[in-house]
Amino acid sequence: MICLSGNLPALKIGHHHVVGYKTDWIEEALSRAAAASNRTDCPFIADIRDGILHYLEKRCSLRVFAIEDLYSRMRAMLRKIGCDDIAQHLSALAPPNHGFTHWPRTEGRPRIRIRLFSIAR
Repeated sequence: MICLSGNLPALKIGHHHVVGYKTDWIEEALSRAAAASNRTDCPFIADIRDGILHYLEKRCSLRVFAIEDLYSRMRAMLRKIGCDDIAQHLSALAPPNHGFTHWPRTEGRPRIRIRLFSIAR
């Protein structure tokens, strides 16, 4: 059994499932989109990030969340609050792999790679 810290769903990135990830990359992706849309007056990026994290930790019922779907929902949310230009420039940014990576079953057996060195830091 694996305990998921913070109750975040595993992220599906390609054929990999990533768990135990940090969440700084969400704010980085939002900041890059704001800069690309020439919106340097965005003091609410941290609030948007907090809303996304609240959704992932408390309201998302999925155990595995495809990163493409996460960014689609982030774009929809940005459009809903009137930030169409930021939503248009939002590019998918994957979290750095510092936790566990799980590959789907291969030949009937699951394959799991645990990166203990990066966890111990």
